[in-house]
Amino acid sequence: MSESAVNLGKLIEVSVEDLQVGMYVSALDRPWLETPFLFQGFTVKDETDISELREHCKRVYVDEEQTDPAVDLQQLIAKQEEPESSPSADAAATIELAIHIPSKTAAPEKAHSVYQNIGDLRRELAQVDSEHEQATMLIKEVLDNLNDGGKLDVHTAKKAVQPIVESVMRNDSAMGWLVRMRQSSDYLYRHSISSAVWAAGLARHMGMPREAVETVGLGAMLLDVGKMKLPRELLVKPERLSAEEMAIARQHVEHGLQILDESSGLDGQIKVMVRTHHERHDGSGYPAGLVGQDIPVAGRIAGIVDFYDAVTSDRPYADGMSSYDCLRAMNKMAGKTFQREMVEQFVQSIGFFPPGTLVEMNDGSIAVVVAQNRRHRLKPEIMVVLDPAHEQCADFQLIDLQMQVKSQFTHQVLYIEKGLEPGSFGIDPAEYFLA
Repeated sequence: MSESAVNLGKLIEVSVEDLQVGMYVSALDRPWLETPFLFQGFTVKDETDISELREHCKRVYVDEEQTDPAVDLQQLIAKQEEPESSPSADAAATIELAIHIPSKTAAPEKAHSVYQNIGDLRRELAQVDSEHEQATMLIKEVLDNLNDGGKLDVHTAKKAVQPIVESVMRNDSAMGWLVRMRQSSDYLYRHSISSAVWAAGLARHMGMPREAVETVGLGAMLLDVGKMKLPRELLVKPERLSAEEMAIARQHVEHGLQILDESSGLDGQIKVMVRTHHERHDGSGYPAGLVGQDIPVAGRIAGIVDFYDAVTSDRPYADGMSSYDCLRAMNKMAGKTFQREMVEQFVQSIGFFPPGTLVEMNDGSIAVVVAQNRRHRLKPEIMVVLDPAHEQCADFQLIDLQMQVKSQFTHQVLYIEKGLEPGSFGIDPAEYFLA
């Protein structure tokens, strides 16, 4: 077989030396999280894309159907022998790695489920708005009681997580949308709810049984209960903490464990999550400096969701980062700060552009992501809300990017140029989608 290309049905294995502008790269010859490309599935737009692919790959897999018709793939294929019916062994290994978690990192062996969404996102949103408010009210009651010197109200905490888990089990996107829309002025309340949402979603994606999803969600909700024992001025300080202040802040893990020790009726995994949610894959975390697989699975989940929600939230000393930029940062941390496979699972569970994300299109217009495309992650369903001059559109056009729709403003085929920080241009996506 020639070294230039191998036809894989609708995918063509192509040497990076033969890449051309207009080709649609569907997969790489290595795990995509090892590269700067935060997605599988994109059109090569210019020589910069080609140079970057050459730097990180030797071969890529080009989707014949989605490649620009002006690119003569047939000429490339014609030089080859008869097409093979399945990917090469290297390709298969790459694809397997993209979806596989080693047994030591996976959910308990006794249970691996594949869940399907029940109904669409809009229908679920009509139901979960009140459930989100209920969960927020209950966790506020729990944290306020701790702040006043009381003990952890386990019963109320479990009541708070139940509607979150129920929503996540019905639809993996709706509650995530709401936590982006319903920002709380108190970071701890919002962080508790959001962390529970991301953790439950990740556990669901990993195929954990329903009761395990609820345990993981509750554990994530209680990760920072120990902060209620910290001086209030540390929690609201508008500048980054000094080394001395950081040492005090890190005691919230110990405080949290003490609170849990004084409580009853909690699954042991919840204490594991609180104890290890600041441990890091390379040993750089605290309090024990655990490394790699010494960090329990529940702790790895906790660490990822805690980091993601913190970085994408407005905090007293820093504005929130866009979800897309945060995932790019986590991509660079994969294999170092966080376990690579777990990062990959998390990215798959929430998507590159989750519903509620603000994005800028290549024609300069601004849109809200309203639904994900699991196969082509850079091609979600969007609603264009601002024109290229950033004036509000007269009509809010719904566009499915996988349909190769052209811009009504420039007549180019639309694609997402970049993700935007929450609240950019003063946009509240709820005004357009939840009304």
